[in-house]
Amino acid sequence: MGARGAVAAVAVLWPCIALAEPVEIGQIAQGAVYYNRPSATLAQHDLELTACLHDTLSPGPGDAGAMGQGQGAFGPLMAHLIWDGPIAGLQAAKVENCMMVRGWRAVRLPEPEGAEVAALSGPELAARLAPWIGAATPHGEIVRAFGNEAGHPTAYKTASRPAHPDKNQLSMRLNAETSPDRTPLVPPDFEKPVKLDPKWPKGPLKPAELSAAPAGSALIVARITGMSNRWGNGVILKREGANPEDRPSLEDHAPDMVFAGAGWLFAKKEGNWFILAVPPGRWRIALSGFVDYCLGAPSFEAKAGDVIYAGTFHLEGDDLGPDLALDPAKTYLGGPAADKLQPAAYRNGSRGSCHGFNLVYALEIPGAPFAPDYFWGGARGAR
Repeated sequence: MGARGAVAAVAVLWPCIALAEPVEIGQIAQGAVYYNRPSATLAQHDLELTACLHDTLSPGPGDAGAMGQGQGAFGPLMAHLIWDGPIAGLQAAKVENCMMVRGWRAVRLPEPEGAEVAALSGPELAARLAPWIGAATPHGEIVRAFGNEAGHPTAYKTASRPAHPDKNQLSMRLNAETSPDRTPLVPPDFEKPVKLDPKWPKGPLKPAELSAAPAGSALIVARITGMSNRWGNGVILKREGANPEDRPSLEDHAPDMVFAGAGWLFAKKEGNWFILAVPPGRWRIALSGFVDYCLGAPSFEAKAGDVIYAGTFHLEGDDLGPDLALDPAKTYLGGPAADKLQPAAYRNGSRGSCHGFNLVYALEIPGAPFAPDYFWGGARGAR
């Protein structure tokens, strides 16, 4: 099933896109909320919430290097305001999104029951939540669940300043009070830039410049529409390593990340074209707009000599895409490259590092298969 041709199927699988009000994926659900997944146990709840806390942790102010430097006495204050302010809210949203992608649902208790349950602690809180956490029909109102929202930009929103977790966030409280895993949350180091081999072009190529592509490379072609301050200015693709945290560039000094985008002032109404010379490997759609798809992304294989059409991405559209119709791309390329052009063979479920400062979520192309070792998101109902 083609990406654009699957819109009807999406509406059935993910009815949230039909809502009049966009779904909020940019901040944690407020109120007396706990996480529920049918048949789950308290132990699974603790294990997966702990994993999400660790896997999505952003670098801290002590590792920020330039954070606050050159600001005199105001430097520490700035770091405090940023890390204990918007970053804290963003971090909470990242954790909740991780749980949603793993198949959990956010359930809110009504008042005054929410306040009564929130007053419990330790074993009493665990005993009250235990039958609800794994219930097929949870107690309370389901306020969030994974719905492939990232595939439909106009159907979701992201808060400019995410709220901190509610003091009555029951799952977070339960994890903090009863988790046997007391491993400290240690912020990861900032990724240091890798010096790339100068043979790799520093930016996109034009059709007349394809001879500048290094020998043994592949070409990725993409078109981006809807670049703006609201929707972002392009799409980032990243190269897979052996595991989500790997950076192949440390070994081969070839690009791990390429950007199909431009400042929104240079956006063309019909879309902007990009031709990217990359090393062979599996490349995933890592980010569009302001959302990092590290929790699961479509990816495709690019072999030496391939000319791969990653598609047209509609950043502002009801359907992000990608639209893989080849004719517009062939017209843009012209010459021998157009004859070699082939659509990307996407596979959902590519994982990446979630330790950055972007909001994290998963993106799926309806109809594309899932990686064999991926069991989150839509894969839960497809196995």
